[in-house]
Amino acid sequence: MQISILGTGLISSIGNTIDESFQSLLNKQSSFKPITRFPSADFAQTSGGVISEEIEESLRERYEGDLALAFIKEAVAEAIGSRELPEDTGLLLASNFALLETKEWCWRERLDVDEIDTETFDSQQYFIRNLQNDLKLKGPLAHLSLSCASGAAAVSLAREWLLAKRCTNVIVVCFDVLTEYCWCGLSNLRTITTDTIRPFDINRTGTIFSEGAAAILLSSEEGTDAYAYLASAATNNNAFHLTAPLKEAEGSRRVMAAALNEIELSDADVELICAHATGTTANDLTESVAINNLLKHRKVPVLALKSTLGHMLGAAGLAEIVMTIEAMKASQLPQLNSLQEHDPACDINYVGDENKSTSCSIAVTNSAGLGGNNAASVLSLNPIEQNLSMDTQVGLVNMAWVLSGEIGQGKELPKCPESNDELADFSVKPYINTVKGYLDPSGAFALAAASLALNGAELSNPSRTAIISATQFGASKSAYEFYDQMIGKGHRYASPMIFPHGYSNTAANLVAIEHGFSGPHYVFDTMESIEEAWWTAQQMIKRNLADDCLFIVYEAADPRALPDSYSVTNGALCFHLSQNGGELPELTSTSNNAGLIASILN
Repeated sequence: MQISILGTGLISSIGNTIDESFQSLLNKQSSFKPITRFPSADFAQTSGGVISEEIEESLRERYEGDLALAFIKEAVAEAIGSRELPEDTGLLLASNFALLETKEWCWRERLDVDEIDTETFDSQQYFIRNLQNDLKLKGPLAHLSLSCASGAAAVSLAREWLLAKRCTNVIVVCFDVLTEYCWCGLSNLRTITTDTIRPFDINRTGTIFSEGAAAILLSSEEGTDAYAYLASAATNNNAFHLTAPLKEAEGSRRVMAAALNEIELSDADVELICAHATGTTANDLTESVAINNLLKHRKVPVLALKSTLGHMLGAAGLAEIVMTIEAMKASQLPQLNSLQEHDPACDINYVGDENKSTSCSIAVTNSAGLGGNNAASVLSLNPIEQNLSMDTQVGLVNMAWVLSGEIGQGKELPKCPESNDELADFSVKPYINTVKGYLDPSGAFALAAASLALNGAELSNPSRTAIISATQFGASKSAYEFYDQMIGKGHRYASPMIFPHGYSNTAANLVAIEHGFSGPHYVFDTMESIEEAWWTAQQMIKRNLADDCLFIVYEAADPRALPDSYSVTNGALCFHLSQNGGELPELTSTSNNAGLIASILN
């Protein structure tokens, strides 16, 4: 089987199409403009990678609703072009924050009038299903959130769908919009520089974030008019720290190596690297070491596209994939922007202060994100066969639950609790070995359920233990509280400790860190059903990508962040799957507003 790339799309702060964006990369066009969409005067950095006011106005006129949805539709339209897609085409989305404009509107309603309009809330909660209907597609459907590794992780999962022959075509689209909430949170984490992005520069001081959407159309059909090929992809987790990189970026080295090993390529086959290259002191240094360790210090050209594109959050990984393809096709490697003085500690062959004309046919892209999430892809201009076995047996070792009225573990799930006290007095301390200064309830529930499911077992190979998780409402308590602080106290007083715990993927990341599980990692977010996540958990073992897998479903919905008509049963479930386990339970769910946990147990 070959996985062809049939089309790509991109809307960014430097271009409204693939061609415009690539020419801007070659011309070193600046991505950053003064932010006028929300009050920005009291931020240390008042410029970001926002699209122009004229383009924003045009998009809002053509598309109703959230600007993120307009980005998605523009990028998808370019990737599809004039093609007619079969009904069974899969649709896979990924982002950091989903439709954050609409979420902020709902939170503001709660603060101002103590009420959230249900129709407005539903428009962001179920937008992926609505988008699928608009595109007239009936294939597999999912939305991932793995912080800034989301884009590349989505490509990895799309590849799994195609390898398993669940569909023959997949549209992947990854996106994010800059809003007051995310700019405040990322500023307070001190990741945003007051200068500009200077990857691998000795005076680099941080990154600057951008917005937009990238899309790619993948196909396993024979005889397609391929533009390029997705040879391989992989994900993992550092299992180290929420915000600090692992020494020598070993997680990044491992994920790039895993993507190569999947198709029996070696480091000697790599002709080009597209680095994550955020311009932060720690990332660029450790990533340089990871690249050298991967390539055994063999020097190949290294792209640092964020120096011009900016850091596109959840869209970054896919934007860099599609721009790397353009560079290979054109035999033109875009130069690094804003470099003043090379950091000798970053001893790699990055493309410097001028474009480089060279021929490359195999490239590796590297992406990383908050929570220790990593993803990598292998791109090729020539077809590479991918006939991978999927016959490893998968079974249930144990399951556990943290629910209102019952906390425990065993081989059969309890009935759905009739009451919902939200586990307000729950303490995670008996279930973990580390001290946590702050935890969102979603993290507490997930950590406890995982520890109970493991039942004291120490798995023999943590690097081959996967974590697949799913949530419908994410970490709404922390997200809402950060927004409340931002509006009530001002930008500078919103807690940087709370902000990263408002990410939907943080709960699963904390489980990886607590137990040292650094295998494949996917987080399913803002979804109507759990079937795709459950399928993925089994796929990790069937494909022999993992020896063990924790499948975790968690919910900690804060009533303040939901319409009053919503009723959610909070808690967590964890299933320990293994190559040597018993009979699997059948998990299905239905679309309702009772919450993910309740829909599993009913």
